[in-house]
Amino acid sequence: MVLIVVESWYPAKIGSLVGQKYIEATKKYPPDESLGEITLDPIVTQTKDGIHAIYAWKCKDDKVKDSLMMVSKAMFMYAELDGYQYSIDIYADLTEAYTIIGAKAP
Repeated sequence: MVLIVVESWYPAKIGSLVGQKYIEATKKYPPDESLGEITLDPIVTQTKDGIHAIYAWKCKDDKVKDSLMMVSKAMFMYAELDGYQYSIDIYADLTEAYTIIGAKAP
């Protein structure tokens, strides 16, 4: 299993703009169940530096590239918001991580 984890950070003062952009992005790039599924709906917290949000997408094994493209296109829509930053990271589960080192997971 491969997870795409998106983290974003933005100033609280643009929170309503981010909320509007989320609605736009979700309409334009709705979750495609043929590629995978959301395993962590967006979660949000307030920090001394602003807002921090996280969500995770579980890819089907043969759809990692397509899933990454879908997530990347949706996230790029936020790039126009001043002060909005994000990262997209790909994680392998323990079983797949063991195969990287040529071993079998316990």
